[in-house]
Amino acid sequence: MGRTIELSGQTGILLLPLAALLLWSASAGPSSEEGNSPLPAEGNLPYYFDTPQGAQSSGLSPGDRHVSLVPQRLGPTLHLLDSIVLQETRQSYIGNPMVMFVGPDSSLYVIDSFGQSVLRFDRTGQQIRRYGRAGEGPGEFVSAGRAGFASRTVLGVTDGRSSGPPGMAPNQVVEFFDTESGEHVGSVRTTNVSFLASQGGIIWLAGIDVGTWRTLTTRELSPLWRGAREGRGAGTVVSMDRVPVPSSYRESSLVRGLGGFVRMHVGDEDAIVGFAAVPFLLRVTAAGEIRDTIPLRARLRASVSNEAELMEVMDPASRSREEIFASVAPLLGISRDGKGHVFTVHQGTKLLGERGQRQIVGRLYASSLLDDGSDQCLDTEIPTSDVGRPISAFRGEELFVLDRRILDIDLGELRTVVRRFRIDPSSCTGEIRKADG
Repeated sequence: MGRTIELSGQTGILLLPLAALLLWSASAGPSSEEGNSPLPAEGNLPYYFDTPQGAQSSGLSPGDRHVSLVPQRLGPTLHLLDSIVLQETRQSYIGNPMVMFVGPDSSLYVIDSFGQSVLRFDRTGQQIRRYGRAGEGPGEFVSAGRAGFASRTVLGVTDGRSSGPPGMAPNQVVEFFDTESGEHVGSVRTTNVSFLASQGGIIWLAGIDVGTWRTLTTRELSPLWRGAREGRGAGTVVSMDRVPVPSSYRESSLVRGLGGFVRMHVGDEDAIVGFAAVPFLLRVTAAGEIRDTIPLRARLRASVSNEAELMEVMDPASRSREEIFASVAPLLGISRDGKGHVFTVHQGTKLLGERGQRQIVGRLYASSLLDDGSDQCLDTEIPTSDVGRPISAFRGEELFVLDRRILDIDLGELRTVVRRFRIDPSSCTGEIRKADG
């Protein structure tokens, strides 16, 4: 059945076949769990790195261990600041949103894997520009959707390619566009980048590079930009060359398959790096020095205490695919507020129904913690619809959540909404409140 696309007035409503939209089930309502979980008995306290060998594999000194002694608390209070409808047209609409990020002028960029393009919206929801299209030529995308960044002059977006030199994993490029004009500038080849960021003229690239088993690299943006513009980017391959990947990623293709992406927040002096499947963050410098390891805990979402436990729950001999998928809530985003607080968003899942007929239901959870891993406010559930897959993005203490809403189930009227929250790490209520004023 073909796609029927109609725009209803200026409300941003699209009419789409429902079969193309019901790709992912997400939660629709706050958690009913209340109160703080008790502090576990001393003998049951989780070790985030339970052996010196495990510590070494994560870049720590032998013998370093992190033990959480803080009782579980409710999640941070989320203050709803505003909600906007993204304006879409029959020629330029969001088919399957994969990644969203915020530009320096507060523009919202949405990478759409269906249209193989990037749509840019202003803070009122008006569509400003579209970058790229489907294809294999210059400025075209084969498989857009893993990562992107925007400065005031440069937009960079990753694209998977079907062919390339041996050893690329996968064959991938970063396509560069002029942010304002939309002109395609050129591209550089990379290895499995799943996060991009630009800070102070430096581009940070992160991912799981199976060629080097490293997860991070940095480059000066201007030379890459000039090389791409002058057509020299095709001869440049940017690989990860610092910060070893966790041992579970090297040992298990299943861990790489289900959690094979990296998230990061880049600051003026260092970056916080997180891997989708493991329960810790790394504070690293641009040179790749690991300054600290920050344990992550969970209250509502599924989690593991260390990499050994992760390998156990990822065992296909003892668990079904659905059970494995629901056993770990992948990390979707990291941010900081400049005041010593770190914020995270995870995608949790639950299984409904009997074995063989189970439905995977997705849920978004926001948490806050101090940058030494203490004072963790855990898992405020963010209600989302059951249409498609909710997408999140950070800007400091602000959290943006893109969600799809069906207004008429018979007609398939669809609206794309972005809600903006402020995370309050000083108030651990687990509630979502409307901001004052």
